[in-house]
Amino acid sequence: FDVFIGQWSSSMMKSLIWNSSFNFKWFNDN
Repeated sequence: FDVFIGQWSSSMMKSLIWNSSFNFKWFNDN
């Protein structure tokens, strides 16, 4: 169960970082 939580949290962090970087590029372009 702990492994599942670790994988879920890590995937969530990756998606959050990707979204933040994507939004940063989008705001810079516009």
